[in-house]
Amino acid sequence: MRIYLDKAPGYDKTNTVFPFSKSLTTYLDRNNIEWTLDPEAPDLDAALLVQWATPIDSVRRLKDRGVPIVHRLDGRGRAVVKVYEMDDVNHQISQLADWSIYQSNYVQRHTTQPCQTLFGLQPPIV
Repeated sequence: MRIYLDKAPGYDKTNTVFPFSKSLTTYLDRNNIEWTLDPEAPDLDAALLVQWATPIDSVRRLKDRGVPIVHRLDGRGRAVVKVYEMDDVNHQISQLADWSIYQSNYVQRHTTQPCQTLFGLQPPIV
C-alpha cells in the first residue's frame, strides 16, 4: 500500500507540534505502509488531504487517476486562520473527496451546516 500525504506542516519533521500529522506518519512507518509527499507518485492507493494544503489542480489530477481521496477538515478558513478565500478551495476539494473526516464534532457542525460569521451567513463547505 502507498499513500500520498499532503504537505501539511509536520509530515516531514521528526519533532513537531502537529500531533495528527506526526501520529499518522508514525503509525504508517510502524506498520510498514509506504507514504509519499509527492501527489504525482505512481501506484497510489489513497490520498489523505488536510484542509487546502494540496493545490486544487493536484487534487483534480489525483481524482482523475482514480486515487481515493480522504479530506480532513479542521474548520473554516474564515474562522480558524483568517485565510478567507480558502473556504472556496475546501469546498472544491470536498466535492472531489470520497470521504470527509473532521477534527472534531464542532468542526463537523461548523463545516456541514450554514454558519453565521462576520461576513454574514456562510454556506456549508462540505
